[in-house]
Amino acid sequence: MRFFSKENIRYLRNNLQLVYGVVLLILIPAALVINSVIFINNTQKVMDVELQRKASLATGVFSSNIPDLLSDRGALQARVEDTAQRNDEVHSLDVLVPEGENFKIVASLDKDARGTISKYIYNTLAWQTEEVIAYQTTSQAISTEDQSQKSDERFWVVVKPVKNEADQKVALVSMKVSSKIIDNLTKENINRSLVVLLSLIHI
Repeated sequence: MRFFSKENIRYLRNNLQLVYGVVLLILIPAALVINSVIFINNTQKVMDVELQRKASLATGVFSSNIPDLLSDRGALQARVEDTAQRNDEVHSLDVLVPEGENFKIVASLDKDARGTISKYIYNTLAWQTEEVIAYQTTSQAISTEDQSQKSDERFWVVVKPVKNEADQKVALVSMKVSSKIIDNLTKENINRSLVVLLSLIHI
């Protein structure tokens, strides 16, 4: 009996077609899932970068006339509150001035934070480097520095040194912006991709 008889070849061919069909049935959905996940992750990264840029821009716009308001703390506090009311994405906003080696919060959306001394590392880092510092947090506290109130929501915090007309550093602005809109869009994209994927598998 020869191994490569016509019957054996026919048997192998039929089994290979079956195996090929099963492999395709697994590989196609897997490829679709992987492609969807990669696309959604890349999209979220792009949107995060855009949100960070937007937060930095908003902080810069807010900081534009802070030096003129430092002598009028009432007007400065009103500016902080007005900015938050006009922008739903702004979750917290603090203005700080140097006091010794630390900083004093002179205006804030958090009433309890006003007048307190800050030793937050990001403030010191932004002040010393004279650069805008941006970082992510999951704390939903009204104060940008309070990290105790953890949540599922993500936020971008931007800390920016403020200079006067003489190019001297006079204050810091710390703004926390919610990424809730981006995260909701990402979840919607994931759900839509799953629906499409299940439809294709069903077909």
